[in-house]
Amino acid sequence: RVEGRAEGRVEGRAELILEQLEERFGEVPAAVRARVRGASLGELRALALRVLTAATLAQALEPLAGR
Repeated sequence: RVEGRAEGRVEGRAELILEQLEERFGEVPAAVRARVRGASLGELRALALRVLTAATLAQALEPLAGR
């Protein structure tokens, strides 16, 4: 049950970040959506902050550079 809640929080955070990316940079490619949905909680935290200051989608995705 606790594991399910944690997974739900990660999924919810990923969806929110995808909405932010789309609002800021326009349509988000399917491959990027998959990378964001597969990100860890730590990566999602970094993305959430990065989207605030990034000038481009590529810059916003720097926390996922190794994916």
